[in-house]
Amino acid sequence: MKFSVGTQTLGTLLNRTTTQSDDLKTLVEKFIAAAEPLQNRMSGPAKDAFDKFKGRSDEVAGTLHNALVGICGSIDGQNKSFIQGAQEGADTHSQSEGSANFAGVDAVARFGPR
Repeated sequence: MKFSVGTQTLGTLLNRTTTQSDDLKTLVEKFIAAAEPLQNRMSGPAKDAFDKFKGRSDEVAGTLHNALVGICGSIDGQNKSFIQGAQEGADTHSQSEGSANFAGVDAVARFGPR
C-alpha cells in the first residue's frame, strides 16, 4: 500500500476540520437556544427532565468542541512534523549529493547500448 501526502494536504485538512468544528459548535448552540423558550413553560417532573436535558446539552456541546479542538491540534502537529521532516530530508539529500563521487559514471556508460 502506498500512502502519499502532499505538502498542503494536512494544512487543507486542518482548515476544513476547523471550519466544520466551528459549524458543528454553532449548530449545537442553535439547538440549545431553540429549546430555551420551553424552559419556563414547564413545571414538576417535566421541568426536571428539561433541566437535565439542558445540562447534558451544554456538556455534550463542550465535549464535542474539546474533542474537535484536540483533533485540530493533532493535525497541526502532524503537519508541522511532516513539513520539518520533508525539509530535513531535502537538506540531507543536498549535503550527501555534494560529497558524492560520480567519477565512475563515465566508465559504466561505456557498457551500455550504443
